[in-house]
Amino acid sequence: STLGSVSRYTPAPSATCCKYANRQPRNPAKRVNSDRNEGRRMKITGIETIRFHSRHHNARRNWLLLKLLTDEPGLYGIGEASPLALDNEVDSVLHWWTENYLKGKDPLDSEVHWTAMHQGLLARTGRIVSTAISGIDIALWDLRGKILGVPVYTLLGGARAKRLRVYA
Repeated sequence: STLGSVSRYTPAPSATCCKYANRQPRNPAKRVNSDRNEGRRMKITGIETIRFHSRHHNARRNWLLLKLLTDEPGLYGIGEASPLALDNEVDSVLHWWTENYLKGKDPLDSEVHWTAMHQGLLARTGRIVSTAISGIDIALWDLRGKILGVPVYTLLGGARAKRLRVYA
């Protein structure tokens, strides 16, 4: 499975980015397939994962990304659940939680989902499950930002700095 167009997510409007000034947030209560499912809220439908290896001389490691899917075509959340080892185990936990708990649930209830997963059956089993829960949580926040039409930093209290130095 692939992540598709990761760059599809666009920043919120700002004084320096007038390209997105007319962008409207998605309505969380939007009808999906309006004639058939009148008034139905969005639901989580599944998960896709992708693994890749960084072969940079300064950062050799495995990465595990996840794509949390919804019943609205083209709308998904991206998360990162890289354990540095034991990728198969984390991948299995991601799929288990999605199939046994998240499937059919509203993605906007991210705090409810995190609490249920953290206090659930597998929660006290160590770093593998904690890494999987973290990846799902990141994807749920990304999804919430896309639904509401704002970047995640706005949901978490606003930008701390106007500019950041980064490397790629």
